[in-house]
Parts: sequence; C-alpha cells; structure tokens
Amino acid sequence: MKDIYTLKALEKFECIGTDCPRSCCEANWYFAIDPPTVDKWDQVSKESDRKWLLGSISDIKVDGEKQLKVKEDESCYFFNEDKLCEIQVRYGHSYLPCVCREYPRVNVNAPYRVYKTASFSCPEIVRLVLFDGIEESLYVKSPLKNEMLGGIPDNNATLNCSLDQFVNNVLDLDKFPLGVRVFYIANIFGELTIQANRSPINSSDIDQLIKQTKNNLYGINLAVKQGKLKPDPVTAGSFWKVVYSLAKSREIDSVFMESESSPLTKIFDESGDSNEDYINIYKVIGEYISVARPELRTNYGNLLQTYIKVYFSGKGFPLAPTAKTTNITIVECMVGLCLLQLLLWMQIRSRGSLTDDFLQDLIVEVNRKYAHSSTVAERLEEDSHMQQIERYCICFLDLF
Repeated sequence: MKDIYTLKALEKFECIGTDCPRSCCEANWYFAIDPPTVDKWDQVSKESDRKWLLGSISDIKVDGEKQLKVKEDESCYFFNEDKLCEIQVRYGHSYLPCVCREYPRVNVNAPYRVYKTASFSCPEIVRLVLFDGIEESLYVKSPLKNEMLGGIPDNNATLNCSLDQFVNNVLDLDKFPLGVRVFYIANIFGELTIQANRSPINSSDIDQLIKQTKNNLYGINLAVKQGKLKPDPVTAGSFWKVVYSLAKSREIDSVFMESESSPLTKIFDESGDSNEDYINIYKVIGEYISVARPELRTNYGNLLQTYIKVYFSGKGFPLAPTAKTTNITIVECMVGLCLLQLLLWMQIRSRGSLTDDFLQDLIVEVNRKYAHSSTVAERLEEDSHMQQIERYCICFLDLF
C-alpha cells in the first residue's frame, strides 16, 4: 500500500483571485486544453457561447496537447477586464480546463509514494509555505487504501523508493550546512550513474549509503572548513556563467537582475570562454558570496531549506521511474536552485536584507520563468554531458 504525503499548505489554500499580485492567467504560459473539457464545451446549449468556447482552441500543440489561444498581451484568452476568468464567471469552476482546475496543485505518483504538493509559481502557495509560519513537518502522511502495488515491484520501483529515503535522510540532517548536503546528494547521484553503467545497483547499496550518511557529511564538512575541498575556479566560473545565461535566456524580470554596470553582471556580459575569464568570474562571485552568506545563513536559512524540500518533491525528485529521467530531474532541480541562489547573491549585495514581499516575488519569478519551462530537459536530450553532474556538483558547496 502507498502512503500519501499532502502538503499542509494545501489545507489552507484558496485562489485569491483579483487580490493575487501575479495572476496565473497573465503568466505568458501555454494553457493545455484536455479532451474531456473540449467535449463538455461542445455540449453547451447556447450556440454563441459554444462557438466562443471552442473558438479559443489554438492550432498549436505542445507535447501533443492542444492549447488555448492567448491575447496580444499574452494573457489567457478568457482573462477579462475585471481580471477574472470569463469561463468561471459564466459557467463555474467545473467548465475550466483540467490544468486550470488543478493549478497550483501538483500530484507526483511514484511506485511507493504519492506526493500531493504544489508549485512555487503561485504567489499564494509561496506565502503559505514559506512565510505563514515555517513548520518542521511540511507534509501530512496518510495511507492510500485499496491501491496495492500488484505483485512484486520491479527493481526501478524499489531503487527509487530507497533513493527517496536517502535524499530525505540527508536533507533532514540540518546540523550540516545546506550547501554540503546538496553537494553530497548530487555527488552521490553522479557516482551512482557511473556505477550503474558498469553493473546494476540495488536498494541495498542505497541502504548502505543511508547508514554512512552522517560520517560522510561530517568528513565533507570538515574538508570544506579546512579548505581541502572547494570548487575549482575554472569549473565554477564556467558553471555560474551558464546559470547567468539561463537567467537571461528565460528573460527573468530586470527587477530581479542587477544593473548592467554592477561588477558581476558586467564581468558575465564582457567575459569570453577562456580559463582566465572563468577564474575572474569566480573571483567576483566569491566577493558576492562573502557579502551575502551571513544573510543567507541567518535570515534565509530555514526558509531555503523548506523551499528545497517542497521544490524537490514538486519536481518528482528522486521518485522518477527510470535512471534516465532521474538524471534529468536532478540536473533540473539543481540548476533551478542555482538560478535562485545567483539572483539572491545579486539582490542581497545591492539591497542588503530582502523584504518578504520581494523574496516572494523573486521565488515566483524564478519558478514561472524556469520551472514551467522545458529548457533544461531539451538541452539534456541534446547534450548528454550535462547529465554528468559529478563534474560540476562541487560548485554546490557555494550554495546557501
């Protein structure tokens, strides 16, 4: 039998409609339209409304799904002048496309566990999870009755269950710096991928890792403190340049970026691809880290730890069905965290402490522009070298 883990914030969540600072209807997203909803619209008795509803469907398809048209301002076809959904006004919630009825809820159905979580692209979810009193227990656990696994689970199912236990075990060890824990998780996944290419791995290998976790984290943390383990400047400089280019390509709002004359932005924009350029980038990164780290360790430490736990579960990490998708998911998760971190470094350096409202907007912006994008997954399909996270995971030691 499966266990269901339900995000506590969902018990309080209600769409705040016109009070929302960043309506999902204006988010410049493609809105998928599911066949049952199309059938329902096709049965509307009023002919003018039926044509109006069906006329909203675009010829564009994304991943084989039909999409709703958008207006010139890129808001949803049904977003009216009162900043409300015209479908909801006329016909009620049940006539909305499935994606609109469910958003921001996210269901991750894995062989051993179901996560009922939510997306941080919704401002109200960000507020409830991160700013409405951070709780140690983020999820409510309950059994999912009458849903049996059906026979002996396959190796992938058993392995992913063990990987999930491993990740949660590491994240719960909050006596160690968050960057050390994130580095350890990423490094282990990189090593497991290499090992799996030589011979199959099983859940007992992961169980052994869980037993060794405290000692391994202690050793890593000690090596970091002694300066024996630190990012290579060339590797780190090139990595952070890729993260910065991602922010630019996803058109992160300029409010959350630095001015072009700021030291880090300037060196990113002016640097080439030589080792010397990368070393200079990382040197400036180090200056930003030294300014921002006290704030990140004190004011934002618990908040960012909570963010990571919910962010991971919402992306389905590590409860993926195959090793291939697990690799893609971990890279997506880690790069997303690094994108948020880079923007935090920039903003803390220029603003000092951030207000809750600004931080909430920053998190929403990153998740809207990045987490709802398939950019990294598409790049990974083209460049398998990016999946070799063991090459650059040492950069994560700089996080948080």
